[in-house]
Amino acid sequence: MQEFKSELSSVLTHRAPGSWEKANRKRKVFDFLREPHPEDLTSFQRFVVELDWSKSPLGPISTWPAQLHQMVLLVMQDPTPAVIYWGDEATIVYNESYTQLIGQKHPALQGQDPKIGFAEVWDHFEALLARQRETGETTIEANALLLLFRHGFFEETYFNWKFVPIIGPGGWVVGSHATVVEVTREVLSDRRQATVRNLSRQISEATTIRDLWAGIIQGLQDAERDIPLAMLYSVTSTTPVLSKSESATSSNIDRSSESPQPLTCFLEDSLGVPKGHLIAPAKLHAETDLASILPSMHQCMETMRPVVVAISSELQDGITWRGHGVPSNSFVVCPIIPKASQNVLAFLVIALNPYRPYDENYQGFIDIITQQVTTPQLSALLLREEVERGALVARQEAIDRDRLYKELSESESKFARFAQRAPIGLAILKPDGTALSANDLWRDLTLLQVGSNQVSWEGVLVNNEFDRVMSAWETLVKEKHSVTLQTKIRKPWKAPEFDRHGKEQVMDTHILLAMYPDLDEYGKVVSIMSWCVSSNIYFPF
Repeated sequence: MQEFKSELSSVLTHRAPGSWEKANRKRKVFDFLREPHPEDLTSFQRFVVELDWSKSPLGPISTWPAQLHQMVLLVMQDPTPAVIYWGDEATIVYNESYTQLIGQKHPALQGQDPKIGFAEVWDHFEALLARQRETGETTIEANALLLLFRHGFFEETYFNWKFVPIIGPGGWVVGSHATVVEVTREVLSDRRQATVRNLSRQISEATTIRDLWAGIIQGLQDAERDIPLAMLYSVTSTTPVLSKSESATSSNIDRSSESPQPLTCFLEDSLGVPKGHLIAPAKLHAETDLASILPSMHQCMETMRPVVVAISSELQDGITWRGHGVPSNSFVVCPIIPKASQNVLAFLVIALNPYRPYDENYQGFIDIITQQVTTPQLSALLLREEVERGALVARQEAIDRDRLYKELSESESKFARFAQRAPIGLAILKPDGTALSANDLWRDLTLLQVGSNQVSWEGVLVNNEFDRVMSAWETLVKEKHSVTLQTKIRKPWKAPEFDRHGKEQVMDTHILLAMYPDLDEYGKVVSIMSWCVSSNIYFPF
């Protein structure tokens, strides 16, 4: 304390030059800018002193004004991002923490003209510094937007800063000392939370599925920058749904050989898309111009997770893009899956912010949106609409059955009349030979008794014909091919006239028999259409 009082007394009494240094030669030196430099420099301090300042508008460190020297030391000791803009050229000098804000601009920016290094945002700061040189007032700004090029792409960023004017010996502003805090994460978080709240409010008022679709799009209306464009597609055709037993053991089922079923989706609503634009077709299927997005939808259905897909430049024309006013280059396709379900009900297709990376925070925001949509309320709406649809379908099916019954009855009556009048025998048989229906001529030729449905072919056919006819029947049933053959039955056939010797001509009846198999959807023979006609020929000589 006594030593400090002595030093203070020396200052107050105008001690001679050099006496202060002599009195304090035992103190540790922290001015890393002076020469010789201290040995224990940090890596950033060493970067500063080893920089070729002769190529900077400020010149070598040894030529700096004392005030600049002191301000640089002040900034370098600040643990938060801080910077000096010195002189009319606003030459920039920044500390180590500031490098985290400027990314790839470091180290080339240090000690240089910021008009070059900060070209994309310099108009704002040039006006700010010019105004400060005129007013000498401190400038404070919060949540200021900068489209900053610091990681190889233009990035939407937000900052809070305070610019304090540096008053020189002449009494005017010779520079500015700025402290800067990046608040991008906070601004984006607040903005996205507001979107989630609005979306929740909109969909909570839905009473039908169509209300829900409209509520989703309305809830995203204000998210111009995070969701510049959105489309909502309902799924009308998808992969087969697993039963409960299959779902429980789905991990043991080998589905590697299954191919995706055709997927058809219909546009329910959109945001930021002109009506009828190619980017949002009313029906989305393999033949549309957005066919490239269908594999991503199939991938969504397999992984149950959002999938990012590029937007082709041809689809971007004719759109006035919301948000930043520039086209997005990527979609994220989000499956909408009701709680406790394995079925994709719809796809929410969102164009991503072209000035923000699709990082963990952005992905989290998209996940929250889809979770809001797939709340238990959606399951309740689906259940109610399914019950209502089921009742409507049941009523319609009853009407359809009644109409079909009438149509079939009329058709059967017409066919029965036709079969009775036809000059050939007609019958419908079961694979075991039972006649389901037959006209009189077929019954007469096959000796089928009235009231019976089973033909005794062994008793009907003449000797040696039974095996041949049965072989043809087996071929028809097994190989499912039609069969036509000529055979003879025991029924006597009499010629209309006597022969030339005056005798009555009596012989077995020859018939031409044709049979055609009818197959079900599995390829199994369910019935056989048969026709037959007498083929005896009369020769009167």
